[in-house]
Amino acid sequence: MNKQDWDKLNRLGWRRYQLAMQPNLEKNVHVGRVTAESKRYYFLSDGHNDYLAEVSGKLLHRTTALADFPAVGDWVLFQTPESRDRAAIHRILPRHTTLKRRAVRSTEESQVIAANLDTVFIVYAADENFKSGRLERFLAIVHDSGAVPVVVLSKVDLMLENREMVYRETLTMTSGVPIVMLSAKTGEGMGGLLRHLDPGSTCCLIGPSGAGKSTLLNFLAGSEVARTADVREFDMKGRHTTTKRELFVLEDGQILIDTPGIREVGLMVGEDALASVFSDVAAVAANCRFRNCTHRHEPGCAVRTSVASGELDQGRVNRYLKLMAEVAERADGSSKDKKIAKKRHAKRIHKAFRKSPRKE
Repeated sequence: MNKQDWDKLNRLGWRRYQLAMQPNLEKNVHVGRVTAESKRYYFLSDGHNDYLAEVSGKLLHRTTALADFPAVGDWVLFQTPESRDRAAIHRILPRHTTLKRRAVRSTEESQVIAANLDTVFIVYAADENFKSGRLERFLAIVHDSGAVPVVVLSKVDLMLENREMVYRETLTMTSGVPIVMLSAKTGEGMGGLLRHLDPGSTCCLIGPSGAGKSTLLNFLAGSEVARTADVREFDMKGRHTTTKRELFVLEDGQILIDTPGIREVGLMVGEDALASVFSDVAAVAANCRFRNCTHRHEPGCAVRTSVASGELDQGRVNRYLKLMAEVAERADGSSKDKKIAKKRHAKRIHKAFRKSPRKE
């Protein structure tokens, strides 16, 4: 690639990764970034041209799980053997950060939501009575990804009162994570959000349907780049307006990935991620008499003592124990789950080649 091509690739955020990625580059292949995905197809950009792409046969055989396939935000090496606008993804470059959850209808596989992120905005509508348990799940997958989480409470223009109460309630769940309250319709609070959006950085919007992610993206882009839909008045639930994950480059150089609303946040994280989300509980638990204390009946349990004194909230402790049990259960079944995942993946490869045979 010539210098001009590299300069254009920098517009997609390459400059932040080029030194780390340089040893992984190969001759006669182009570097591109996955900007969207839809079933078996991917959309790539090298900053100059856009391509419709599939994974090559060699890459398909090297994969062992869903997470080994390209995701939006990935840097990939690709070739264009057929035409200038069609491409074959030859290799996925090492991921700097990986935002993932447990795949829907699966206990053993993870699904990559987006890759190579600097910041993840967890968007919730401030006027919604959201479940704290799901917010804590979102926080867990972001902490596990390596990206920086920011909680965004949107639609504050709909709140005539109780703003301070909503902010305080959210603050108790986030363990020091920045909270931004804003309205994409009026622009209120946008200054606080922009402080987390640096030119060249890659940010991702996640959250439930109807939270205002697409409206926020349109406001930041200054144009209608994402479809939006109203929230149903009778139950305040949103309709899915974003149907695929997609990467956008804003006018000031920020890179923003929009995602469909997430209803189910299955965890594929470690205990460290939960300790970051529940840092208050984890700090107290370190003072328990027994290292393997379950915080339910053991003598000398500092957590139960703190609940009794009012230092810790029993509901929050219960959610922490529930998520810890979920993580432990997945770890116990990991060996069996890997065998199941391998069989399912072999079926996917066979099906892919029957539908689209490719010669290498």
